[in-house]
Amino acid sequence: MSDEEEAKFNRLLEALGEATNSVEEKINNDDFLELIEKLNKKHPLMYLPDLLNDFVQGDTLVKMLFKHHLTEHSRVTQLFEKSLKFKLTHRTKSLTNSQVSDEKKQIIKQENLSHPNIGPRYNELTTLCKNNIEIINSNLIHNVIRAYTILLFFLEKQTIKHDEISTLLPNIIENYSNLVRSKPEFNPNLENFIDDKRIDKIIHELIVYEHIFPDADDPKLYTISPKYLKLPTLIKNIVTNNEKGISYPRLFLEIHRKRTLFDLIPNSGLVKSAIFELEEKNEIIRKSGLNSFHDQFFIPKEYEIQHSRLEQSIIQQGEKKFFGRRITPNLFISELNQLTRGDFEPEDDQVTRIAGMVLSNARMLQADSQKPPLFDFTVDMSNYQLTPEQLRVLQETDIQLTSNIVHISVMINEDLDLSLIENMSREIPENEQGLVICFKKIEDENLNNFLTEYKSIQIVDESNFRKWCEITPIIPCRLGSIAKIRYGDNAGQLAQINSINFESGLADIKVFPSMYDTTQYIGSMQEISFSNVDKFREMSNRYYNFLQLLFDASYGDEFKNVILDSQDFSNVNTEHNLQSISCQFEKHKAEIDSGEMFLASCNCFIWKEFSHSDGLCSHLIYAYNLWFKELLDMGETKITNKMLHELYTLKHNISSPLLAEKHTCPNCNFSITTIQGLNDFFGTRIINGKPIPQSWCRRCRKKQNKYYQE
Repeated sequence: MSDEEEAKFNRLLEALGEATNSVEEKINNDDFLELIEKLNKKHPLMYLPDLLNDFVQGDTLVKMLFKHHLTEHSRVTQLFEKSLKFKLTHRTKSLTNSQVSDEKKQIIKQENLSHPNIGPRYNELTTLCKNNIEIINSNLIHNVIRAYTILLFFLEKQTIKHDEISTLLPNIIENYSNLVRSKPEFNPNLENFIDDKRIDKIIHELIVYEHIFPDADDPKLYTISPKYLKLPTLIKNIVTNNEKGISYPRLFLEIHRKRTLFDLIPNSGLVKSAIFELEEKNEIIRKSGLNSFHDQFFIPKEYEIQHSRLEQSIIQQGEKKFFGRRITPNLFISELNQLTRGDFEPEDDQVTRIAGMVLSNARMLQADSQKPPLFDFTVDMSNYQLTPEQLRVLQETDIQLTSNIVHISVMINEDLDLSLIENMSREIPENEQGLVICFKKIEDENLNNFLTEYKSIQIVDESNFRKWCEITPIIPCRLGSIAKIRYGDNAGQLAQINSINFESGLADIKVFPSMYDTTQYIGSMQEISFSNVDKFREMSNRYYNFLQLLFDASYGDEFKNVILDSQDFSNVNTEHNLQSISCQFEKHKAEIDSGEMFLASCNCFIWKEFSHSDGLCSHLIYAYNLWFKELLDMGETKITNKMLHELYTLKHNISSPLLAEKHTCPNCNFSITTIQGLNDFFGTRIINGKPIPQSWCRRCRKKQNKYYQE
């Protein structure tokens, strides 16, 4: 090839590369535009460029939730992990406290950006934001003006003429900027964007969704839907219907589910004002938590009944009043180091875990309003008598409790400096004291001198903290965990723990298999534990889904006997490996094999006679549950997915007996019961243009074509 031909060829390659890159960029941008459209509907007042910056600089989820009007915690985690493709566990563990210097934020930001699973994705998203900034800005402007238009109906008058809207909006934007306000780097003067075209579009949208109604005689006169005018009545009815109490997140979700207009004006203050109005009239009572997510609401009369029953129930339990989960000091400290610092989010974190350790000794934590800003929670020991063990630990650790009110700050992995500790010391009210839990050695001599002189604030180091762990072998169940309820109204059932009010000791739970939401004393529940700290919530959710399927696929009361009532299977000989499990009972043998053809068998009467038509026997339920938990704890997914699939199929065979049919594969004579129309086992598959016989079983179809995927 001549030099001229080679140069021409290289130019051709460069042009081809540029064209390929251009196509890839267009695909990425098209995907991003779809994402923007989706986020615009779900989070109308969120400004993505600022959210990304707050994320990498380490802001807590609680802080981002309020700042960006994300309304609820589950939406925040879905936003980052499903929509933006970040893993929250990959962020640096040095999350910001309520007051952190800009320098510290920049350090945290650089640590996050250097992470291979955060930095590249962040840079990609910020580039896409810059390329589409006009669309992002336009969406925000429209959504904020729409929010203020909605507020006109609530705050000015319920009926408004079309021509009045543009005139009234500037005044309400100025007077109620604290209600609906985004604080992005891009902060436009909204008055410049109020015009007839935009107002027409907003009003049309509100009419279509029946949030407002045009007058029959005057179509340019609009009235807000009557269902939005009695918000306090709605809230009171929801609380009344939850006689054992309802958490703030669940109350909030119920309100938004029944009144969808509030999704367009998140954090407007309207719901909070209605709640406050009911509290002022003593129509509902709030039991404050360590932040608003853990607040619980009751009807006053019902609260007294529930509180009395709770106290009596605890007294009757005696020494066994607190179940939770057993933990060693080494494991407790190891888990703390794996967790983020947190901010009392509805997830497990360092602060929540240590508050739980206090709770397991006595309900003496105070509401968030009682603590100084730089501290995480406050303990009131006024009515608490220290045990001999606790007095011994105080002597051994040289920690001096000089006050009944103790403010605690969790700074396990922080580098303490004199200025920070001086600021914290100044925050502590007279005759109260502060404890800072920090495992890092203090090298600053000036700080050590300060701590020696001023006993109003003391450091609990790792060795001292370990001694407290030694006398607290049982701590509360973790958030998100599956637990067995040991006593109380729901004794014997399972529950998933969604939030804990550390001040009242009541947890917000979903009871299984009853499937209803209620509250329960946290100490009455015993956790079903998994060891993976980073994926604990994910594993608990997966196990919860498994239990639902196992329950639906079980024969009669067999699930209740085995899982809920803990039927005595103490003499079971179990053999298992990654592919199979075998459980030898006194008279029966249950086996599950996850090989190429998933098989479950038992020689008992129930399984032999009823099997796929009526559900699992107690022996197979035991085997399924034991094996699934062990595989889940190992992080195994392939076999557990197979188990979930088999239970799902069995569940539908049971629930649709008239549709169930017995099929025999003509190729291998394997017989199986399946459902008409359900192609999990049977059904025509065409792969690479080649049909696989409809009547063949899954195993034979797989052998027939190597491209077949289960």
